[in-house]
Amino acid sequence: MTKKISTKSTLLTSAIALLLCVSMLIGTTFAWFTDSATTVNNKIVAGNLDVNLYYSSDANGWNEVKNDTNIFTDSLWEPGHTEVVYLKVVNEGTLALKYILNVNIAGENGSVNVDGEEFELSDYIEYGIMPVTVAFDSRSAARNAVAQNAMGLKESYAPASQILTPGQEVVVALVVYMPGNVGNEANYAKDAVVPTIDLGINLLATQVEYEGDSFGTDYDANADYVIQEGDSMEMLNQKFDSGLINNGNLTLNGGSIVSNSWGFENNGSAALNGVQIDAGSAADYAAVLGAGSQTTMNDVAIHAKGGAFGIVDGAQAVFNSGSVDMNTTSTSGRYLFYVVGQDSKLTINGGSFDWDRTQNQKRAYIYVGAGATVEINGGTFGKASTRSGYTAGILGEGTVIIRGGTFGFDPAQWLAPGYKTIKNGANWVVVPENVNILVHNAAELQEALNNATGDYVIMLNADITGDVTATQKEGVNLTVEGAGRQFTGTFYIHGQARFQGAETLTLKNINFVTDGTVDFISANSTGSVERYAHNVTVDGCSFTAADGTEAVGLRMRQAYNITVKNSTFTGMYGAMWATGGNGVTVDNVTITGGKNGLSFGTCTGITVENTVIDAIGYGIRADGSGAYDMTVKDCAIAAPQPIIIRKTTGAYKLTVADCTLTAAEDGYQVILTAGDDDEALTAPTGAYELQADGLYIYQG
Repeated sequence: MTKKISTKSTLLTSAIALLLCVSMLIGTTFAWFTDSATTVNNKIVAGNLDVNLYYSSDANGWNEVKNDTNIFTDSLWEPGHTEVVYLKVVNEGTLALKYILNVNIAGENGSVNVDGEEFELSDYIEYGIMPVTVAFDSRSAARNAVAQNAMGLKESYAPASQILTPGQEVVVALVVYMPGNVGNEANYAKDAVVPTIDLGINLLATQVEYEGDSFGTDYDANADYVIQEGDSMEMLNQKFDSGLINNGNLTLNGGSIVSNSWGFENNGSAALNGVQIDAGSAADYAAVLGAGSQTTMNDVAIHAKGGAFGIVDGAQAVFNSGSVDMNTTSTSGRYLFYVVGQDSKLTINGGSFDWDRTQNQKRAYIYVGAGATVEINGGTFGKASTRSGYTAGILGEGTVIIRGGTFGFDPAQWLAPGYKTIKNGANWVVVPENVNILVHNAAELQEALNNATGDYVIMLNADITGDVTATQKEGVNLTVEGAGRQFTGTFYIHGQARFQGAETLTLKNINFVTDGTVDFISANSTGSVERYAHNVTVDGCSFTAADGTEAVGLRMRQAYNITVKNSTFTGMYGAMWATGGNGVTVDNVTITGGKNGLSFGTCTGITVENTVIDAIGYGIRADGSGAYDMTVKDCAIAAPQPIIIRKTTGAYKLTVADCTLTAAEDGYQVILTAGDDDEALTAPTGAYELQADGLYIYQG
């Protein structure tokens, strides 16, 4: 053991020399020039395109890299030895540029080790590169920082290209080390040639250009504001005379970007909310989303005189809502969304998209290049161009997946599996394959409900105002798919007095809205024909009432097998009132901003789980006058009376598990009382059963 340690620590001198060259590549395409050039100061200036590379031993004092620069001064390499150098790439020009920092072996001389075996030193040296802002405290700290992603020296480091805007710089640490477990296999013999490595560092750069016929050579020269990496701007609400560049983290809430050329460029992470962009000459795109950027757009309005969005080089963009329109005099093909580059992706969840048809129609809504992807889940697209080659509406060799939306052209060739189109006037509407009919008003919805047979799916294709009634007919399983539309009125359910009915009724993704006192969903009639609503599921719906109203989300009497899940209730007098029912499940529901939460009068078989309630009255109320039961689990309830079982004169069974209950100051979290919820608390008289460990409970 002693001999082995001694051998490792006395490895003879090996040398690594670093040969550094900086090449500038210029042109109007993505291709690098093949005949790059190098000057004595490692810099080529073409117009106002100017990049430079610097090095430092402490990330503080910087020296310019030249061809003959040796940035590693220590040539003795032994197990555990580590060298660290900091490299800084600086855009010293006025144009945005795209660069690649590449590390590779430029040349190597092998040798023979003490065991007589040929070897190359590069097989026993590892390295890593990572961005930094300050120097490492020690060489061991640097080695530990890169160890997880370290590579053998024979592995060339060539990451994806990065973008630098004028004045921007980036600093990385290059850490080269010999692992501590290297032995005589890398120890060259006394009379052998000294092994050496020429390590090359190459800085390759080109002007940023996304589409040769659409972007000028100085589109970012006059940007009003450049947000550098690490910066953040919140609540921006102003107009720009020219463009805005984001290289960091940006949130724009409201405001306008106005420009006669391009308007917004994102090379970092950006969220645009309620922003309007009036930009783009006939030769420009209004918004350019650059390499690796992340962009989310909510209620964004784009008015473009050229193309609208250029999404390139692996950028990820989500357009949730808003509008995009073009009005261009360009005779070249123009697109609302131009998506190119490997792994670039655009997701459209909603919005309105079209162009001014008094102008040239040589254009399409979307161009998606090879390796890029566009997913459309919603939105309204106008008619396609009548010009030859553009009539499809969507062009390119990339991947397009459509799961929703309304189109003025037939999108059949891009539909995801499980979807189809329904012709609606001059438009095609994309729907799930099981949808039978689209409705646009209360009268059409009522007619569809009346005429439904078998398994029948009705989809709302517009907001609905008015009352409708679903009669649960034997053998008819109804689904009303709201697709996020609003319903203003009352949805009545008649159970046809069938206590054992097997048919189902599902209400999905409907946004119920009112400013009055009407109930949203009602199965409360005492008439013999209307009683016993059954097998009803409310899934993914929202219920919103104006403050102070008497509206109740669901009011049901003698209903059974009722499920409410994945839904929200806001500003309600009560989210649910169920009386005399059997089998009620509330799962993953949020109730806020109203008076009360859930009320179950003489109901049994109740489960409330994964639910949040914030109320100024009671959270959950039930009647305990009979042999009823309720389980509340994994819930967070904040209310003066989080859980109250009133009129507890029977054999009620209550189980509360894994809940966070917040009562009024010094109030009870769980109450069982013989009186009403608005009366003084009195000891329950029934043979009740309670499981609620660790809670502050009133039970007399």
